[in-house]
Amino acid sequence: MWVAFLLLFLPLSVYAEDLGELSANPYNPNSTSNPYGAGSPFKPDGINNPFSPYGSPFSNQSATNPYATDAPRLLVRLSGFSSLSGFSGSSG
Repeated sequence: MWVAFLLLFLPLSVYAEDLGELSANPYNPNSTSNPYGAGSPFKPDGINNPFSPYGSPFSNQSATNPYATDAPRLLVRLSGFSSLSGFSGSSG
């Protein structure tokens, strides 16, 4: 059982990279809205840098390319749990 668990979640943990918090708070240093922190247009891997792979409008890994097939995923944390989708819990 542990082998199946490791094989299932290993690719997600190997390629995961923290690009900052999607937040409107310009004072949080890890916020993508902070022009001097994670939201800096000069950060080499930032989503606000038009020359980075995650901010270029032409990159397949970009958050700003609407046709990207390998765009960054949004990680939602609710009450200490994390989920790769935007929803958690039941729909009923």
